[in-house]
Amino acid sequence: MIAAASWCAACLQTAAMTPAELQKKLGDGAKITVVDVRSTVAFQQGHIPGAINIPGSLIPGKNLPALGQVVVCDEGLGQISAAAAVAELNKKRGITAEVLEGGFGGWEAFQGTTTREPGMQREEQNQSLTIN
Repeated sequence: MIAAASWCAACLQTAAMTPAELQKKLGDGAKITVVDVRSTVAFQQGHIPGAINIPGSLIPGKNLPALGQVVVCDEGLGQISAAAAVAELNKKRGITAEVLEGGFGGWEAFQGTTTREPGMQREEQNQSLTIN
């Protein structure tokens, strides 16, 4: 149990980049790879343009090329999944990773460009539920 507690403490100390910093760096032409660790479904519904999708649970087993500077984007609800992905990515050769502060939700709140269509979206409902 102590190891888990220290792991979470390490997660909370992960370096972070704000949406404003990321937007400025991307606008200035910096070579930054955005790795979106959300589910493939969430990624397909909208993401930061140019981001690549690697669900967080798959990162430890991925053989990735030297991506250089990486910013990890998750849902933005606590950052534990992004922090864990950053820790795994930083173990790989040629990658220096940090968290996108606020995740995708923070990026959208900042009004950063996304692939999501503007306006309200129709939400798909789970058709397998039956209510009597």
